[in-house]
Amino acid sequence: MKKEAFANELTIEVVVGLFIVLLLVGLTYFTFVVSGRAWGRPSETIEVVFQDVMGLRERDSVIVRGMPVGEVKDLRLESDGVHVLMEVREPLAMREDYTVSIVAASVFGGRHVRVHEGSPDAIALPLSHRFVGQEPRDLMEDAAEVMNAARKDLTGDGGVIENLKQASVQIRDVTERLNRGEGMLGKLLSADDTLYKDLQAGIASVRAVVERVEKGEGALGKLLSAEDTVYDDVQAAVASLRQVSERIEKGEGLIGRMVSEDDTLYKQLEELLNEARAALDDVRETTPVVTFTSVLFGAF
Repeated sequence: MKKEAFANELTIEVVVGLFIVLLLVGLTYFTFVVSGRAWGRPSETIEVVFQDVMGLRERDSVIVRGMPVGEVKDLRLESDGVHVLMEVREPLAMREDYTVSIVAASVFGGRHVRVHEGSPDAIALPLSHRFVGQEPRDLMEDAAEVMNAARKDLTGDGGVIENLKQASVQIRDVTERLNRGEGMLGKLLSADDTLYKDLQAGIASVRAVVERVEKGEGALGKLLSAEDTVYDDVQAAVASLRQVSERIEKGEGLIGRMVSEDDTLYKQLEELLNEARAALDDVRETTPVVTFTSVLFGAF
């Protein structure tokens, strides 16, 4: 009986021990899976100097192309800045145009280091090189700056609120002028309907003129009427003027000969004028002799 009881107790202890061992193995496995670690995977240490780490802590993630490749191992405050030691478990090809920056992990807080290896055609750098990180940007600080700028634009000199106040004052002035009946629109909106009556009378006059034109009354009405008598007369007059112009251009008639390039008529007229001038001069010269002779013989 004692041997059987001892065997049962030993079996229970072995089972419990195996269960505890399996539990520890499972916890260890899940711990490494959650933390991203893997047994036997080689790692490298990278040192980056920042002027401000914005609350970066140990064990914060290191992100390369959106993939977590390591974590922050240590932070040291020195005279030239904050030295951040990062352990990476993936091969990195750092180049001369690299960037290393600290960004917010989420809007609820937390930080991680984001590494950009650089362009493929740049000069390669060893991981032992001491890298320099960019100045981090704080989302809350940026939001505060945006809010301050917006507040300044709204409430400052020349801001939106000031412009709205000035616009409201101008609108009030215009409204008061309209209420007083000033200006064309104010007169139209005023209780005195004199301007409205004048406009109505003017519209009636225009309507009467239009009706007369439509009836063919007056010179404009005749021009716009359906009957084309005036149009025919004007067309005939234009044709006659064209014929006269053509005859003048051909040198026909007195005006045509005077306008033509042939100057025969001009020369004849010039000779006639010269002869008339000579005859007039002869008459002027003989007039005193005739007068003296008439007086002399009249005395006898």
